Amino acid sequence: MHHGARNLIGKVETVLVEGARHIRLMGECDVTLVSPLEEHVRGVLEGGQGRVIFDLERVTFLDSSILGVFLSARRAAPAGQVILLCRPGFVRRLLSLLELDRLMQVCTPEEWRQQTAAVN
Repeated sequence: MHHGARNLIGKVETVLVEGARHIRLMGECDVTLVSPLEEHVRGVLEGGQGRVIFDLERVTFLDSSILGVFLSARRAAPAGQVILLCRPGFVRRLLSLLELDRLMQVCTPEEWRQQTAAVN
């Protein structure tokens, strides 16, 4: 049973944040989102961006099929750079439980902004 807006159907979009393209996922992200998500990843990499940044801040649910897309993005990205932006909570716990935070950089949007500000 669905309870109102909390169980938002998964959505994906590419947004421009300070000149970098972020792939933003929202709502309940499961296998139905895999192929649109892969399209977005391809779009970002074909656009010449060297890393893939996923914004998971608005995600309420993630399943293993979506995690699989993160892993294939890591193989496809130059230098394997994949960044997962999320806040403490369900998604963050899941990522560390599965040790994806060892393979990819997991940080909050603020931490990422500070880091990129320091680099540029």
